[in-house]
Amino acid sequence: MSLMPASMDDEAMKPELGYVTLVSGEGYEFVLDRRAAEVSNLIKSMISGTQNIGISMQRFTFDDVSAPVMELICQYLAERHRTGTSMSEFAPLRGLDPDRNPGDKDIALELLLAANYFDC
Repeated sequence: MSLMPASMDDEAMKPELGYVTLVSGEGYEFVLDRRAAEVSNLIKSMISGTQNIGISMQRFTFDDVSAPVMELICQYLAERHRTGTSMSEFAPLRGLDPDRNPGDKDIALELLLAANYFDC
Protein backbone atom coordinates (compact mmCIF):
# COMPACT_ATOMS: atom_id res chain seq x y z
CA MET A 1 0.00 0.00 0.00
CA SER A 2 1.19 3.46 -0.84
CA LEU A 3 0.23 6.60 0.97
CA MET A 4 0.31 8.53 -2.30
CA PRO A 5 -2.79 8.76 -4.45
CA ALA A 6 -2.83 6.13 -7.19
CA SER A 7 -3.26 8.86 -9.79
CA MET A 8 0.23 10.27 -9.24
CA ASP A 9 2.42 9.72 -12.29
CA ASP A 10 6.12 8.91 -12.60
CA GLU A 11 7.00 12.61 -12.70
CA ALA A 12 5.71 13.02 -9.14
CA MET A 13 7.92 10.16 -7.96
CA LYS A 14 11.18 11.96 -8.72
CA PRO A 15 13.33 12.27 -5.57
CA GLU A 16 13.83 15.99 -5.95
CA LEU A 17 10.08 16.46 -5.49
CA GLY A 18 10.31 15.26 -1.92
CA TYR A 19 9.20 11.67 -1.53
CA VAL A 20 10.95 8.83 0.24
CA THR A 21 10.30 5.11 0.07
CA LEU A 22 10.28 3.06 3.26
CA VAL A 23 10.61 -0.70 2.75
CA SER A 24 9.35 -3.25 5.28
CA GLY A 25 11.13 -6.46 6.17
CA GLU A 26 8.93 -8.37 3.71
CA GLY A 27 9.82 -5.98 0.90
CA TYR A 28 6.61 -3.93 0.80
CA GLU A 29 7.25 -0.34 -0.24
CA PHE A 30 5.56 2.69 1.27
CA VAL A 31 5.96 6.04 -0.46
CA LEU A 32 5.73 8.99 1.89
CA ASP A 33 6.10 12.74 1.59
CA ARG A 34 9.63 13.57 2.71
CA ARG A 35 8.45 16.23 5.18
CA ALA A 36 6.11 13.70 6.80
CA ALA A 37 8.87 11.07 6.91
CA GLU A 38 11.16 13.57 8.64
CA VAL A 39 8.78 13.68 11.61
CA SER A 40 10.80 10.59 12.50
CA ASN A 41 14.12 11.72 13.91
CA LEU A 42 15.68 8.46 12.70
CA ILE A 43 14.62 9.00 9.09
CA LYS A 44 15.52 12.68 9.26
CA SER A 45 19.05 11.83 10.41
CA MET A 46 19.35 9.09 7.77
CA ILE A 47 18.37 11.55 5.02
CA SER A 48 20.71 14.27 6.24
CA GLY A 49 23.50 11.72 6.78
CA THR A 50 23.37 10.64 3.15
CA GLN A 51 23.35 14.25 1.98
CA ASN A 52 26.43 14.99 4.09
CA ILE A 53 28.41 12.44 2.09
CA GLY A 54 27.10 13.68 -1.24
CA ILE A 55 24.42 11.04 -1.81
CA SER A 56 20.73 11.84 -2.06
CA MET A 57 19.15 8.67 -0.72
CA GLN A 58 15.39 8.36 -1.03
CA ARG A 59 14.87 4.67 -0.18
CA PHE A 60 15.33 3.09 3.23
CA THR A 61 14.85 -0.56 4.17
CA PHE A 62 13.90 -1.62 7.69
CA ASP A 63 14.31 -5.40 7.87
CA ASP A 64 12.96 -5.66 11.41
CA VAL A 65 9.69 -3.80 10.74
CA SER A 66 6.73 -5.82 9.43
CA ALA A 67 4.53 -4.49 6.63
CA PRO A 68 1.42 -3.97 8.83
CA VAL A 69 3.47 -2.00 11.37
CA MET A 70 5.28 -0.01 8.65
CA GLU A 71 1.91 0.91 7.17
CA LEU A 72 0.72 2.19 10.56
CA ILE A 73 3.99 4.08 11.12
CA CYS A 74 3.61 5.77 7.72
CA GLN A 75 0.00 6.66 8.49
CA TYR A 76 1.09 8.09 11.84
CA LEU A 77 3.95 10.12 10.34
CA ALA A 78 1.61 11.58 7.71
CA GLU A 79 -1.07 12.38 10.28
CA ARG A 80 1.39 13.86 12.75
CA HIS A 81 2.89 16.02 10.00
CA ARG A 82 -0.58 17.30 9.04
CA THR A 83 -2.17 17.68 12.47
CA GLY A 84 0.45 17.28 15.19
CA THR A 85 -1.31 14.17 16.54
CA SER A 86 0.56 12.36 19.30
CA MET A 87 0.88 8.58 19.32
CA SER A 88 -1.62 8.33 22.19
CA GLU A 89 -4.16 10.23 20.03
CA PHE A 90 -3.50 8.16 16.90
CA ALA A 91 -6.90 6.66 15.97
CA PRO A 92 -5.66 3.26 14.71
CA LEU A 93 -3.81 2.70 17.99
CA ARG A 94 -6.77 3.82 20.08
CA GLY A 95 -9.03 1.53 18.04
CA LEU A 96 -7.13 -1.61 19.03
CA ASP A 97 -8.89 -3.78 21.62
CA PRO A 98 -6.63 -6.50 23.04
CA ASP A 99 -9.45 -7.82 25.26
CA ARG A 100 -11.63 -8.66 22.26
CA ASN A 101 -8.92 -9.41 19.73
CA PRO A 102 -5.70 -10.96 21.08
CA GLY A 103 -3.84 -10.03 17.87
CA ASP A 104 -4.38 -6.35 18.68
CA LYS A 105 -2.07 -6.67 21.68
CA ASP A 106 0.80 -7.76 19.42
CA ILE A 107 0.13 -5.00 16.88
CA ALA A 108 -0.07 -2.35 19.63
CA LEU A 109 3.19 -3.53 21.16
CA GLU A 110 4.97 -3.69 17.79
CA LEU A 111 3.65 -0.24 16.86
CA LEU A 112 4.84 1.33 20.10
CA LEU A 113 8.25 -0.33 19.77
CA ALA A 114 8.52 0.87 16.16
CA ALA A 115 7.51 4.40 17.15
CA ASN A 116 10.27 4.35 19.74
CA TYR A 117 12.75 2.98 17.16
CA PHE A 118 11.76 5.60 14.58
CA ASP A 119 11.90 8.25 17.32
CA CYS A 120 8.61 9.86 16.43
